Amino acid sequence: MKVLKWVFLILLTPPFLVCSVIIANSLANYDWGSVPDWFSFIVNACTVIITLKIAIRAKKFLDEKVHSEGLARGYKILDSIDEIVDVLPTLTARVIRNTEIIDMASKPEENHENYSLESALKNSEKIYHEIIDIKKKINHVENMLMRIGRWHIEIKHPNEFQAFIKISTEYFNIVNYIIMYNLEIEYPDSTYSSKQVSSSISTLSVMENEVLNHYKIILELKFKDTFTEG
Repeated sequence: MKVLKWVFLILLTPPFLVCSVIIANSLANYDWGSVPDWFSFIVNACTVIITLKIAIRAKKFLDEKVHSEGLARGYKILDSIDEIVDVLPTLTARVIRNTEIIDMASKPEENHENYSLESALKNSEKIYHEIIDIKKKINHVENMLMRIGRWHIEIKHPNEFQAFIKISTEYFNIVNYIIMYNLEIEYPDSTYSSKQVSSSISTLSVMENEVLNHYKIILELKFKDTFTEG
């Protein structure tokens, strides 16, 4: 076998040498141009290659930046929803209790506990401003959900988020109505009725549970299955 390999090598060597001489002679007689021209060509070619690589890396970096910003906004949406829900455990009880105190304090003959009407009204104003801030957060969440597509992020469960926004808005509108009625003593306004307030108070706890139920649905959604690259 080794002998056969040497025979093939000896037979192929002369043709290889002849071809090499012919190619070398052809290259020697070819007009390659001046050295500066070739240097300029190589520099331009390298510049084009480097530019393309920079453009590809820049696009990749921009895509990653946009995607990471979109995910950050997704986290912010969930954090804002958490902040909205965090006020619920005490808000309903505070509103109902504050309404009862104002009702008794505004009737001296029934105010056996000597509740301070001034203090109760200040508490109502405090709750009123808290509600304004919460409603701003709800609007902010709604706007962020609407704009997140700009960051190449897709929401796979939009109905769950919209349902939460809707029921939360209804709940805080009811709370706002009750508080505005309580403040009628200080700021007279015939828009609000005691009958409507009584009905609202009776449904307030039910509405709170509805908000919490919709919130639990959102909690059960995995982040990666909710905010995905669009």
